[in-house]
Amino acid sequence: MRRPRPLTTILPCDVLRGQGVQAEHGAAAAAARGRRRPLRSAVRCDRRRRFRVPGGGGGLYGRVIDIIMDANHPEYPNKGASSSLYGVFFREISRPFNEQRDNKPDFAYCQTDSISRIPLLGEVVKIEAQPNEDRDKNSKSTKLFWTKVVNMWNHPNHSASPLGSVEENDFGEYFKESIEVNPLQAFPGDVIMQGRHGNTIRLGGTNFDSNIFSEESNNGKPYAIIKVGQEPLEPHFDPTVEDINKDKSSIYLTSDHTLELEEATTKGQGYKKGDEPELANSYRGAQVVINSDRLFFNAREESALIAAKETISISSEKVAIDGEDYIGLDAKKIYLGVGSQQESEPALKGETTKMWLEGLVLTLKTTAQTLAAAPPVGTPYAIAASAAFGALAGALETQANAIPFLKSKKVFIDKL
Repeated sequence: MRRPRPLTTILPCDVLRGQGVQAEHGAAAAAARGRRRPLRSAVRCDRRRRFRVPGGGGGLYGRVIDIIMDANHPEYPNKGASSSLYGVFFREISRPFNEQRDNKPDFAYCQTDSISRIPLLGEVVKIEAQPNEDRDKNSKSTKLFWTKVVNMWNHPNHSASPLGSVEENDFGEYFKESIEVNPLQAFPGDVIMQGRHGNTIRLGGTNFDSNIFSEESNNGKPYAIIKVGQEPLEPHFDPTVEDINKDKSSIYLTSDHTLELEEATTKGQGYKKGDEPELANSYRGAQVVINSDRLFFNAREESALIAAKETISISSEKVAIDGEDYIGLDAKKIYLGVGSQQESEPALKGETTKMWLEGLVLTLKTTAQTLAAAPPVGTPYAIAASAAFGALAGALETQANAIPFLKSKKVFIDKL
């Protein structure tokens, strides 16, 4: 991502004098000399070649040339071990650029705390002298800290600029510049956090012309968006807005909003007519929506619980439910298949049906045994057969009366 190198809003003293930086910035330095008077009125230099912003606040700015990222850095033990982490070696940007090859760089510790933006090689950071750990012994004891990264390009991917005649930045071995990252469009009153790779957090709620989440009717109603990955927009310096359907992964927390989510499936045939929940793209209210190519919920030690007052819907091409010990399913009515909702095909009770069939078999067996033991011909056989068939008729009537008890009043199946 090559960028023009505009003048920074706070310039070192030797730029104001037309020295040092002209070889690097060329036309930009010439422009600085042409605007010397306004710039001199806005920036004051002290004897130590530091420069201060308007209003009297001191400030030193340095270009990052190395960073202690972990204990493998050779200067890690020399700079205080863990207290040196994310500290930077830097060159004052007021020095001529070829000095970075001649002198040992200065070092500044990391001052940021709970929310950190670790600088990259080539970025400019603000340096401040702050109290150090020896403050109790010496009230004037200080050391240098870097406090923020100068947002040179107003772009989240990086704020570095190449040195001298070099056309591209050298970010070192790990960081890769990306042209697929656009800055996030802010709306009035937003609180926004932007990572360098298209990962953002927005805390918003104010209506604005380009705000697709708010309108006049819900102006002031809060929402939060966590997003990772975005659809590249040309040019990549132009701001972009979250897109729940095109961003790689996102979480939306709303209070009174509608989200134009394209659902992966809207089958919903497991519901009885009239019980279907409202689709995502038409529902308005407080909701949490998670969207990605894959969702995986994992409870390592305990339970994963889902509870809803009205309905829970699971829809996919294939659904598998596995349980090592058991699977419990309970409701006043359980429908297996779309056609089962008509309740015309109740499921048979397993044990009750088994007992009924065993009784039927026993009755038929008894009848057959009676007939087999009777004399094969004559009056005795007729008498035995009559008695056996009479008993069979009574037994079958009893079995027939038990048939309704075989059918479940709770579980129904499809006719197919």
